[in-house]
Amino acid sequence: MSEFLPATKFLNVTRTVTGTTTVEDGDQVLNCDTTLSAVIINLKKIPANYWSTLSTLYVKDFSGNCATNNITIVAPTGYKINNQQSIVLNVNSVCVTIKIATNTDYNTSYNTQTITGGHVISDEGTALPQQPILDFVGGLVVATNGSGKTIVTINNNMAVKNTAYVMKNGNDSTGLVERFDKPFLTFAAAFTAIGVAFPARSNTDRVRVYCESGLYREDINLIKYVDLDLGDSVIDGVITDNNVDFGVSSFGDWTNVVYGKAQIKNTQTSGIRQGILLYKANTKLLVYCDSIISSKDDGVAFLNGRCRIYCNLIVSEDTTSTTKHAVELAQAADYATSLIEIIGADITNSSGSLSAPIGYNGGGALKQQSLSLINCRVKASNNNGALQSSCVQVGGVASNGQLNLYNTMLFSSNGNSINVNTANTLTLYTYLSNMANVITGGAGTLTVPIPNTIVVNASIEAGF
Repeated sequence: MSEFLPATKFLNVTRTVTGTTTVEDGDQVLNCDTTLSAVIINLKKIPANYWSTLSTLYVKDFSGNCATNNITIVAPTGYKINNQQSIVLNVNSVCVTIKIATNTDYNTSYNTQTITGGHVISDEGTALPQQPILDFVGGLVVATNGSGKTIVTINNNMAVKNTAYVMKNGNDSTGLVERFDKPFLTFAAAFTAIGVAFPARSNTDRVRVYCESGLYREDINLIKYVDLDLGDSVIDGVITDNNVDFGVSSFGDWTNVVYGKAQIKNTQTSGIRQGILLYKANTKLLVYCDSIISSKDDGVAFLNGRCRIYCNLIVSEDTTSTTKHAVELAQAADYATSLIEIIGADITNSSGSLSAPIGYNGGGALKQQSLSLINCRVKASNNNGALQSSCVQVGGVASNGQLNLYNTMLFSSNGNSINVNTANTLTLYTYLSNMANVITGGAGTLTVPIPNTIVVNASIEAGF
């Protein structure tokens, strides 16, 4: 028995090729010299329905250097090889066989015995069947050919449309809008970037700032159509329109919305010390939060604008002034109407406070300060004098106020539920509301258009 495989009748047709070459009719083996440069092999067109079923071409990295100088096999225009226009051989000493598959398709088989440096591909530790091609798909994965290697780039850009992120591990220098992986450290930097990236914001094309949990000691100066998702964070500062006129917006549109269950607690001892402060008539703010507290000033104060607040607690902790309230409508004479709604809140000043929980100050005969309390409780429990013994104090110069109570309780432990100072007026509308102690107009004017819905009950303190 011979130690050799059976021989062919004729010598194999073998060519050594460099550079760019086209397959010749008699070619059987192409030894590619990749010592100095890459090799390109152009295949011929297939004669439709008349191709030899025995036709086989061997392509071999003869120099063992195609990881550096690749071998590219190119199909003619209108034809494919392995369902592609071309394939690239980039594993040293690789050998492939090329056969005809259809009238327009070539197919290759890799001689895996000569492949070196390959990998076993596995999914979560389970090996997959070996294939000649590893195909990367999906917009976040890009595979490219490198020098002696295949480079797989996984794009980790976490793009979130119309959103900027503020996090405790953020960086104002590297923060980017619409990038979850590139958060800002401060709201100020995020707003600056949003102003540049989204100059044409509208009510139907709003931008959101998402805030991760944490304590943020910073004033938040709102810009139009940018909303805040504060989550369960703590904001030690004021949320304000910063005396900037946002311009007229369509009826029913909010210029800003604050989401979440955050605590807004301003403990600053200088600058603006309210929790929320609005200046301008064109500001329309909708707020969802857990609580709003100021250590040294009003919890919320409105010189103008419209605001609706859903929260559990609004407090002023100041004990040194007679003009610091949990809720203050502080209209100046040249300002227009303030429309404020508060839903579901306990409204009070801390023990020892010198001020009523709710104060109407400023305004004029032609101005209107309207406050609506819905499902709220208001309590004044201090003993610091006549002005501080009421839940609602109307003062200032010729204030023209309106108070709307819906299913709301007012309780003062030491005097009047409502006190209206000289030369001031307040119109009270109530529905299913009750009050402890006397409702009085003071020396000013208190009008009660629907008095039959008021229940005066001195025992309603329970539960505060």
